[in-house]
Amino acid sequence: MGGILVTGCADGVARLWKYDDSIQSGHGSSSSSSSASSTRSSSVSNSETRLQELTGVLSQGEINYLEPVIRHLLLRLEGHSRSVTDAKFSSLGDRVGTASLSDGTVRVWSFARGHVRSEHIVLALTENDTEHSKGLESNYSARRRGRALNKSTEALAFCWTADDCNIVTLQSVVTSSSTRLKVWHSLTGDLLRVVHSVSDKICRQLCPHPFDPKLVLTCGEDAILNLWDVGAECVLFSHDFYTFGVPRDLDLVDVSFSPDGLNIVLSDTDGRVSLFGLDSPASYPAPKLCPEQYFSTDYSKFLLDTDGFAVDEATQLPVNEAPNGSLCNVNMQAYGEEIQETCNSCVCPPPLPADEVQKQLEKLPQVRNFYLPSFALLACLLIFFTLTKSVLVLLPHCSTLVSHVKTAI
Repeated sequence: MGGILVTGCADGVARLWKYDDSIQSGHGSSSSSSSASSTRSSSVSNSETRLQELTGVLSQGEINYLEPVIRHLLLRLEGHSRSVTDAKFSSLGDRVGTASLSDGTVRVWSFARGHVRSEHIVLALTENDTEHSKGLESNYSARRRGRALNKSTEALAFCWTADDCNIVTLQSVVTSSSTRLKVWHSLTGDLLRVVHSVSDKICRQLCPHPFDPKLVLTCGEDAILNLWDVGAECVLFSHDFYTFGVPRDLDLVDVSFSPDGLNIVLSDTDGRVSLFGLDSPASYPAPKLCPEQYFSTDYSKFLLDTDGFAVDEATQLPVNEAPNGSLCNVNMQAYGEEIQETCNSCVCPPPLPADEVQKQLEKLPQVRNFYLPSFALLACLLIFFTLTKSVLVLLPHCSTLVSHVKTAI
């Protein structure tokens, strides 16, 4: 949202901040809620009032230290009992969702004009889902009857759908190491759909499609990318990153749609970035020829020279100037000659010229030397003040000693 950002903190409080001075500060403090019913804040004050309140409590130095924080703080969103581990604005920017991994809840916040107070609903990711199927009763009414929150359930991830109507959550399952997906109404907090087993392992990555509210991506420790139609509760596309069925530890750590929604980019703990296309396969001839693209020298050993720069061990060249080697698949098996020629004919950005590198290196000592006189001056001042203080402490004792000597004489 323009001019406003949201942060989560280990104290269980999310905060709205302004970085645009034209936005008025509210400093409301929202009260917590134990059900899906809305909760209004009763404490509202602007930054000037808050600073006046602190005048009689804190010193002027402490007030000066806190003033920038107070003037940029719009609102405290209080309600989570544990650390706030995720926070996202809705697409329109009029609401904020926050999640706590440990307390197992997602909270949806809406604001009054000027952000002077807030209301929120609670999505409690409980494990008692036996009644949840299509058309089942509202989770709101179940929580109103006082059903207890299962403290062991973890809120792994959440996202807004493209139209802001629903919120999708991923949660751990207490009785196993699997992951469960749920779809909630973002205004009422009603639980709409449940996919009981997204994976038999923990999946922490969840990404909505930028235009289609039914589509989301999930992935995680199972090394499987899934494209879900949450409306139909089915998988439209799936890709297993375990090559040739050989088991190994691989975690998919990040995933995202492109802004136009036609491509997917994903990274994993093997250091790979994978690209997928959702439009016509005919527009992607290259992946048919070489869907996995590695160079035979990608994992070659390198050394550090006397200046700390990386050098290829075999050629003794800087790693950015060392030859790439043949284009290979994930098992380091080289592709055919035709593909190699196509790859070699590609024009790549040249390495930084040596004279430009030298210019950058020459700036480094200058930056370091700029601070050395300052530190030397500071050290001298500290020594001077220390000696001055010692002299001032000793002066009364010296005068007493002189008087005793005169008396003795």
